Amino acid sequence: MLGEEISTDKLLKEMSSKIPGLTFMHSSQIKVRTHPRGVETVKVKNNFRYILAETLNWLSIVANQENYKLPKPKLSLSSKHISEKAKKTIWLSMLSVLLIASPFLIALLAFVFLKFAYSNFTNSDGSKVKSLTYFAKTVSVVGKYESKALTYIPLLGRVYRESYFINTLLENTSDMVESVINVSVNSSELMGKVMGNEIYDPNIYVQKILPDLDFIYNTLTLIETQTDTQVSLGALSAKKVVDKVDIARLKLVVLQGKILINNLPQDLGVGVSKTYLVLFQNNMELRPAGGFIGSYGLLSFEGGRMTDLSVSDVYSADGQLKGHVEPPAPIKKYLGEANWWLRDSNWDPDFATSGMRAEWFLDKEIDRKVDGVIGMDLETVKMLLKVTGPISLPDYNLDITSENLYENAQAEVENKFFAGSTKKASFLTALSRNLIMELERLEGHKKLEAIKTIIDGLEERHVQIYIHNQNSQKAYSDLAWSGEVKVPSCTGDCFADLVGTVEANVGVNKSNLYISRKQTLDVKISGNKIERSLVLELVNSANPSLGLPGIYKNYIRFLTNAEASVGKVMVVSGQSTNFVEAESVNVKDRNESGVYVEIYPGQTKKLVFSWISDLKSPVSGAGEYRLYVRKQAGVSEFPIQINVKNTASLTNPTGTVYNTELARDFFSRITW
Repeated sequence: MLGEEISTDKLLKEMSSKIPGLTFMHSSQIKVRTHPRGVETVKVKNNFRYILAETLNWLSIVANQENYKLPKPKLSLSSKHISEKAKKTIWLSMLSVLLIASPFLIALLAFVFLKFAYSNFTNSDGSKVKSLTYFAKTVSVVGKYESKALTYIPLLGRVYRESYFINTLLENTSDMVESVINVSVNSSELMGKVMGNEIYDPNIYVQKILPDLDFIYNTLTLIETQTDTQVSLGALSAKKVVDKVDIARLKLVVLQGKILINNLPQDLGVGVSKTYLVLFQNNMELRPAGGFIGSYGLLSFEGGRMTDLSVSDVYSADGQLKGHVEPPAPIKKYLGEANWWLRDSNWDPDFATSGMRAEWFLDKEIDRKVDGVIGMDLETVKMLLKVTGPISLPDYNLDITSENLYENAQAEVENKFFAGSTKKASFLTALSRNLIMELERLEGHKKLEAIKTIIDGLEERHVQIYIHNQNSQKAYSDLAWSGEVKVPSCTGDCFADLVGTVEANVGVNKSNLYISRKQTLDVKISGNKIERSLVLELVNSANPSLGLPGIYKNYIRFLTNAEASVGKVMVVSGQSTNFVEAESVNVKDRNESGVYVEIYPGQTKKLVFSWISDLKSPVSGAGEYRLYVRKQAGVSEFPIQINVKNTASLTNPTGTVYNTELARDFFSRITW
């Protein structure tokens, strides 16, 4: 950052007006300084006369000379009321404070540079991002070495260990930013190629992205090691990083991202074309794996490009099923369906299981085989519409936005709908294709927003993926993007708990539009037992005038470990309390306990699930409790409070309390 250039004549004139008799001499031996090539230069506007006056005033104080009159600057120390000794004391004090605080001020400055770098990155200004990142690294390196020197000061040295860690963390983060930028830019370009018409080689992008992912992973590993070391030494800043940043999760995303990028050409139809079944799940009519399947699409890729997307009404496929398929008992009992169809194939909350079943139905109904299944609900489409802005559908005289998506979609697909009608499929095809066209047209930083939206959808289980490529599927599974129901496990004196609720709207209506929920989980560890109680509160805010369409008929299953079951479920409505016997069944390595409940418009009901398990050894010794709370697909985030108390704990007698929003799966580890 440079001030405005000043000519020698102007400098001589201004200084002569303040220092009479000043002479000027020129020396050819002084080397002219230039700034390095390739470094961005910023011209800073300034008031030359004021700066000169301030500088000369400072020099006069240092030299103890006041033989010329200067304009009084702000906060001047030349007041007659301050003795020369006091002035020196003040300056020494200020310099001491500055020296003591400088490592932290330098860290703050590096952080500000990184903050500005992020801001420019989201505004698609790559050149400024690199310059700001360079400044951040340079500043943090200075702060790191200064902190290292100051750690040897008795007593104060411990304080500078904190600034040493902070500056080191900022230095490593700055190093990583350029690779993050490269991955983001290349991913954005790749997204455009996939949805575009231009022939290209996806392997080129694979080779561009993989080295940067390697560098990011290695840097995260370094940061993790340094952080763990500082935590063991009692550094408060390192503990704060552990609390706020899940480095292990970031490493997992990068590691599995490498696998997905390596397999991307194959998954995008390079060599052999691929077709995936897309289940459009309406989560306003909630089902175990996301929502009612009203429509499905066939998404095809060849040579790395999306070549086709056709959307069909699910009833058109179900009408072609020959023979009888026996449905699960709850579908038969509460939905009143004597047969099983594609539209109800997502009855298992484990999306991989439901996806395989949907494939089976598609093959039997329309004789079409696919290479995997993708489930998507309305929430992700709404978020994508916030990125693209309104989408125009001229044939329907509509502008679809995130605010009116559900309203217009329901009006178009349900108004005058009859079996065999193509109205629903035509509308959804037009909407899907226009959305893809808008995504293709997005600028670089907007494409990144779209990619982030899809990743958020995967994290929050509004998008789920099951594909036949085992390498890719394992990566999706490890990232918890496959929608599987995973039962946690551990060995030794450790107990792992699965907790989850799965709702199914069996009222054949869209009442989930009015349903809100919250949960409270109490865990008590004592003796050889662990007691749990989960309270699920469901509120139906529908207007009572809606009548039957507003009633939430809910078959709800409670998921827990295979060795546990809840028995009876307490249902509380106002002053009324009832106990309902749960329909309990073991599925794979978990237990499912289901009950049927109706919640009328304006009504609130609480369901209380209670269960007990035995521990391998008493809690008096060392042990660990691992808790996994699973979020159902298609459900928006809702508040949850978790209270865990170990009666034998002396270090934490009041227990541990979590208050959070269940936007994605929740994990916790508690040791004693």
